[in-house]
Amino acid sequence: MIDENILKNYSDIDISSLSRKSELGAKGFEEIIPSLEEFKNMIDEMIDIAKNVSIPNQLSNQINTFINQFISFSNQIKGYNLDNDARNGFRQRTQIIQGINNYVNQIFTGQNSFLNIYNAIKNFNLKGIQKEQEEVSRIKRELLLSKSDFDETIKLLKEKAGEKTVTEYSNIFEQQASKHSKLSFTNKFPFIKMGNAQIWLLIGITSLVILIATIIIFYENKNVFKTYEIVKLHGINGDYEKINYLIGNIIGRVLIISTFVYLVGYSFRQSSINRHLYTINKQKQNALDSYQLFSKSLSKDEQIKHLLMLEVAKSIYNIGQTGYLSDKSDKGPSNGIVELTKFIGDKS
Repeated sequence: MIDENILKNYSDIDISSLSRKSELGAKGFEEIIPSLEEFKNMIDEMIDIAKNVSIPNQLSNQINTFINQFISFSNQIKGYNLDNDARNGFRQRTQIIQGINNYVNQIFTGQNSFLNIYNAIKNFNLKGIQKEQEEVSRIKRELLLSKSDFDETIKLLKEKAGEKTVTEYSNIFEQQASKHSKLSFTNKFPFIKMGNAQIWLLIGITSLVILIATIIIFYENKNVFKTYEIVKLHGINGDYEKINYLIGNIIGRVLIISTFVYLVGYSFRQSSINRHLYTINKQKQNALDSYQLFSKSLSKDEQIKHLLMLEVAKSIYNIGQTGYLSDKSDKGPSNGIVELTKFIGDKS
């Protein structure tokens, strides 16, 4: 296997930095970068093959040797000191460049074992690809031999997917219905779970009780409505402060009563709307649940299933009258959606 420590040191090498052009100028190593890139590309290819294909340990050890050789070249370049070498006529730089060029030239002239190892590893990769192709061919033959079973399986999967979709939409409508209207006791009595309809009904009843109590209180304190107080407007010394208080008191009482009257009407209206929405969503849930029941019990005649689907679509999209709202608020069936359902059924 490839030594992980060696591989990490190799992966950390940035080949572009080995030129050292910005540091050494004309005495850099830019001229041997192409040779190093060719050497490194071939090593990279062997490493990729070794990771994906099982190769003998002898070949893995050879890859380790090549990696160490590249690391050695890299260290020579990184450790090169221009000032020290200048006193020797740049002899060390020349030796490094010649050593790298000679090694790479030996690779392509077959003077070392690099190409033999490289080709042997590629042959193992080809064998692995051939095995994968044979496995793919075998799977294709099995699929062709069992095509009828495969088609039946796909059909069953589609039916199951359709049933799951119907179930999910049924659950959605059930959740919406519970949101609009629900009254149940939790395990921790006396806590109660209520839907929007019950909440608005409770608000309406509370507002109505407060309205009745307010009217009773105002009636018992009805002196403010006596007309003899207004007569003082015609006197020369009329009590204008008392008249102003009288008018303000009447307006205040009217506003309070009007506010509670509006709140009572609005609350009962909202309760009716939520009961209406509850009934609609419950109808859709029942239609989808019924569709699953009838679909399983009916024969496999697609025409009958198509007619059943149309009736379910009508039941879902035809809101109709629920009795909670006026006739003007109830809307008829969505003919466009029903026609679209017919079109889809014809295409299927």
